[in-house]
Amino acid sequence: PNMPTKPIIIAVGRRGGDCASLLALEQLGNASLLYADTDTEDLARRPPAQQLRLGSAISDADFVRNDPDFSYKAAMADRDVIEDKLADSDLLLLVAGLGGGTGAGGSKAIASIAREQGLPVVAFVTRPFGLEGAERVYRGRRGLSGLDKTADLVVAFSQDQLLAFAERGVRLGSIMAVADDYMRMSVAAMLDLIT
Repeated sequence: PNMPTKPIIIAVGRRGGDCASLLALEQLGNASLLYADTDTEDLARRPPAQQLRLGSAISDADFVRNDPDFSYKAAMADRDVIEDKLADSDLLLLVAGLGGGTGAGGSKAIASIAREQGLPVVAFVTRPFGLEGAERVYRGRRGLSGLDKTADLVVAFSQDQLLAFAERGVRLGSIMAVADDYMRMSVAAMLDLIT
C-alpha cells in the first residue's frame, strides 16, 4: 500500500492550537498545519496564513462558547472552505482537546468532511480532568464518541490517568503541559512514520 505523502494537521480549538504550536517547533516535513477555531480571539493568536475560521459568517455577537453543537454547525457552514483546505492532502491529523465546544464539535465536523473526501483521519485528543466538572467531562465523552464514528483512528489521552503519577501539589497546568507534550510526540512520531 502507498504511504501518505501530503499530510495536513488541523489543530481544532484553543487546546488543539496550543498543542500544535509546540509541534510547529518540530520538523513538520511536508505536512501543512492549520489552526481551526470558532473563537476569533483565540484564532488571532495563531499565524494569519494558518488560520481557519469555523463559522466565518457568524458574528462575534452570535458566538456561543463551549457548545459542541454550535461548533459542529459552524464548521459545517464552512464546508466548502474546509474541503478546499483538504484538497491537496492525502491524510488528516486532527489535534484537539475535548472539554470545550470547538474541539468536541468542530473536530467531528472536520473529520466527517475529510472522510467524505476519502481522506484517512487520525485524531489525537485529550480528555478533560474529572475535577473540571461534569459538564466538561460530558462534552469530552460526547466529543470522543463523535470522533469514534468519523475518524479512522483516535488516540485519546486521559488526563486523569496522569494525575496518578503527579506529586502532591502539582498544578493542573503542569499536568496539562505533560499531556500536550505526549500529543506532540505522538503526532511527530506519526509524521516520521509516514513521511
